[in-house]
Amino acid sequence: MMRKPMLHHIGIVVPSLDSAVAFYTDIFNFKEESRTDWTTIDGGPLGIASDSVRLRWAFLSLSGIWFELHEFQD
Repeated sequence: MMRKPMLHHIGIVVPSLDSAVAFYTDIFNFKEESRTDWTTIDGGPLGIASDSVRLRWAFLSLSGIWFELHEFQD
């Protein structure tokens, strides 16, 4: 039996994680589920051609819709 494809979450790159979280939670009533501090990871899994990228992110949810917001450091 073939499984139907499903959307897990939507990833959005934002200039300021704090401002974006405030916008989506205050205006659209999303719930902040989790947030990371600045971390360095391999860029490959994100589709970035770099051995390492520095970023932080937050997961927000609303009625089964999930947003993953990413802020990259210069």
